[in-house]
Amino acid sequence: RGSSDLDYQNQYEEGYDTSNTVMPVVSLGAETGNTDLNSIIQSKMSKNEAGDWQCGECYKSSKVKTNILEHIEAFHIQSSGYNCEICYKVFKTRHSLRTHRNVKHKEIRYTNYE
Repeated sequence: RGSSDLDYQNQYEEGYDTSNTVMPVVSLGAETGNTDLNSIIQSKMSKNEAGDWQCGECYKSSKVKTNILEHIEAFHIQSSGYNCEICYKVFKTRHSLRTHRNVKHKEIRYTNYE
């Protein structure tokens, strides 16, 4: 990834506003649930000839399916964000929110946080 891609991802993971960054291609409404989001993400990925998972938007590939799932959500999906119920920060992706919770609020157990 280039440095601008890293900056973009780091900003989302840290909860910064990156609304002026042009990358996402699909906008989701607040009513979009995880099942719908997962379906959208899965429709944007496939396996390439080498057997790696590949993004259908930019052709980034990885042997690890989760890497492409998280890539598509971070770079090709625009959502209203995911709120941390503890500190009220908003995160672009479910993965960013999970990472935040595990680092900043690890003492609190979550039973249903997506």
